[in-house]
Amino acid sequence: MTRLKTHFGRLDPEWGEVNRFRRGVLDLAVDGGPDILRAIYASREEDGTLTAHGGDTLIMFVEWDRNGKLRSESVHPFGTATLDRSSPHYDDQAPLFVGMRTKPVRFTREEIEAHIEESYQPGERK
Repeated sequence: MTRLKTHFGRLDPEWGEVNRFRRGVLDLAVDGGPDILRAIYASREEDGTLTAHGGDTLIMFVEWDRNGKLRSESVHPFGTATLDRSSPHYDDQAPLFVGMRTKPVRFTREEIEAHIEESYQPGERK
């Protein structure tokens, strides 16, 4: 109670005012909490907020139509470049996760090739 009154001036702030997803330049209100479907583990900040620093959420929807065609969508809150702050993929999935949206999972060679940003062989110099 003291923490809420001190930092938010009331006992009933919106959860997103308290629970924040800060990654890269992003600072977004986020739902979730520990040990639930949208698991977010957070650390306390001096301003009374919580900053998500981890979680074990990977959301993936997969469906097959009557003809066996596969379709899938996914989202991971911390993106695919979890440690490389200079990568555009460090925080690119965060707005999707916070907004409860997903992105397509690409399966065919054509789908994948249409979205290649860089191609190299392991061991090659870039």
